[in-house]
Amino acid sequence: METVLYADILFLVNFAMDFISLSASASLGAVTKKPLRLCIASALGAVYGVAATASGIGGILQYIAAALVGGAMCIISFGFDGVIPFIRQCIIFGGCGALLAGIMTAVLSFGSNGNDASFIIPTAISACVVLFFVIRALSARSGCKDMGVKITYGGKTIEFTALCDSGNLLRDPFSGRPVLLISGEELSALLPPYIVSALISCDTEILSANGIMPRLIPRGSEDGASLVCAIRPDMSVITAGKRSVTRDLLIAPTDKRKNYYAGYPATAPSVLIP
Repeated sequence: METVLYADILFLVNFAMDFISLSASASLGAVTKKPLRLCIASALGAVYGVAATASGIGGILQYIAAALVGGAMCIISFGFDGVIPFIRQCIIFGGCGALLAGIMTAVLSFGSNGNDASFIIPTAISACVVLFFVIRALSARSGCKDMGVKITYGGKTIEFTALCDSGNLLRDPFSGRPVLLISGEELSALLPPYIVSALISCDTEILSANGIMPRLIPRGSEDGASLVCAIRPDMSVITAGKRSVTRDLLIAPTDKRKNYYAGYPATAPSVLIP
């Protein structure tokens, strides 16, 4: 029996798979997600998928073309911050894509004889759901207890150890940057106390007068929904074990005591672990 694939359906399936893979690799690599860039990269991958299927390209040329397109998709999605981070993100993206394709193959083998094209879309949806839970489990990094943090802002630098918290899911709703919560007492070594107090109380008038444009991050707690005021450091370096990487994150001070977070001055999302 001959299988018939329509170009529009093939494009949509490839687009969805590429978008999920890129989004998952961004989560695992702690890279800021930019939806528009992810969509452009996914569209490029989908166009290549349709073109490769229509042209029947094969052999070594197929692998070379796929590698070039995959590299271009990573640059579009995540930018280029150096050779090693680029290669690392490409490997993560390739692994997510391979995992998603493997899940699709497994699901399809149980639900179809391989010739039913109508089964592709529900199979892709099932694979994406499975991948979501796999990536979420991998991102939790439950074995990590703490991480070293080095923050530079306004020419000053502080270093401290933060609690690795898989339950800290705070992110800037616009940029997607993860948010590190830090005791105001600890942050006072980096910023003047009155600025720290203004951040804790979200006094935008004082902050604006001092040239600080904070991010307001919605936060749910046992006391109900609230907002935290966060700023973006000039540079943030995360260390776990022997690995140190630069991360793009936000920091938000709280009125908690210095050792409030299980003996640590700060709590950091586990997604920041290198």
